[in-house]
Amino acid sequence: MADAAEEQMADTVQGQILTLFQQLVANQPTATATSPATAIKFHRSSYDGDTIDVLSRFGSGLFERGSGPLPAKFSGAIQEIATFISHLRDRARLCRWDSATHDILTITVNQKNYNILNDYGRISKADVETARTKRIADGTERSQQNSQMMYEAINASITGTAHQNLISKQTNSTFNLHEDGPTLFYEIMSSTFTTTFTYASTLRIKLQTLSPKDFDYDISAMNNHVTSTFAAIDTVTSVTITQDEIMLYALRAYKLIKVPREWVAEIEEMERKLNRQDFTSMSEMLDSANGTYQRLKASQLWKPSLQTEQEQFMAMFVQKTAPTAELSEDNKKDQKKRPPFLNSKGKEGDTKKWKQKTYYYCDSNHRNGHWVLHKPTDCKLKQEDKPEEFSNTSSPTPDEPQVQVDDNRIRAMQALLDSAASDDVDPIAIAQAAIALARGE
Repeated sequence: MADAAEEQMADTVQGQILTLFQQLVANQPTATATSPATAIKFHRSSYDGDTIDVLSRFGSGLFERGSGPLPAKFSGAIQEIATFISHLRDRARLCRWDSATHDILTITVNQKNYNILNDYGRISKADVETARTKRIADGTERSQQNSQMMYEAINASITGTAHQNLISKQTNSTFNLHEDGPTLFYEIMSSTFTTTFTYASTLRIKLQTLSPKDFDYDISAMNNHVTSTFAAIDTVTSVTITQDEIMLYALRAYKLIKVPREWVAEIEEMERKLNRQDFTSMSEMLDSANGTYQRLKASQLWKPSLQTEQEQFMAMFVQKTAPTAELSEDNKKDQKKRPPFLNSKGKEGDTKKWKQKTYYYCDSNHRNGHWVLHKPTDCKLKQEDKPEEFSNTSSPTPDEPQVQVDDNRIRAMQALLDSAASDDVDPIAIAQAAIALARGE
């Protein structure tokens, strides 16, 4: 008896489930209809259909997906333009905002069509308003739905400066967005960026003076900035800029980096390719530079500088020979730990005692003066000054002379740096000698 009751109940539940499923398939709403004042005449559809039925579960899901926030927020920063517009293009493709019968992105000006996502700098606010008015006059519900989805998606995705500029405009009693997606997009872009010749020219100048140092030598970040800036300039009607021009600006910035040598060699080869027109696009060249940067960074060879190795040496030398600034309290305490006669004159053979240590006067120019703790006969600088130490009287192998010369140059440079702290040395003479060494003379 109990089994029969259970079977009857199971049949009843299955019947209810089947009925509900059939209703969902037919997209027949089970909820109570809204009042005529708030109801919208939407019927069954998909992204490709005429109108989205937001009262059905299927249609409601489609509309929510189309009107949801974009993958990334847009604050109005120039480096975010390309990403913001790219996400809008993806959403437009998904939701068919540019379909032949319900297109809301195409703005017609003087019988020429412009896509507002690509050409917002080439159309006016009046052109956008004319397109909005025409959509309403046509009475196409799907176009209005597309506009509403675009509006809500953008509104949920703006922040920072872009959001503040929009709020400022909304305080104006004559300002009205009409909850229209293309209108909102145009207002955000025109209020965040002045799409004029002056604005585009300013961006172009910034590209001309681009420096990797401004990006902490992060080539990936600099390349992203170049790409976004190109996209921003390209939207301005009165300004023409080509990818070839952008590649020249990027190459100029790359060439500012003088070390490491591997980078310099790669950029020299890149310049040859550019002259031969081997690159098919701007992105190909930027990707090539980024690949070199990532490889050197991974191998821990990325220690960039805008100075050559010789220039870095000279900078270090000048720093050592610069006049000593007034001593701080800590430096004054350190001075008390040093012998008071370090700067006094003497002759070789003289000795002085201080704190149970014997100091010898040495003619060589040491970092801390002539009074040292080693005997003059044991002085390494004197040994380095001997001619036989610098010459190679034996029969060298072909590779030996170059190695010997490089070692001598290094030792000579170090000696110059050590002697730079002495008051008895002519700084001009040392500077001249250092320049000669840096040049390999």
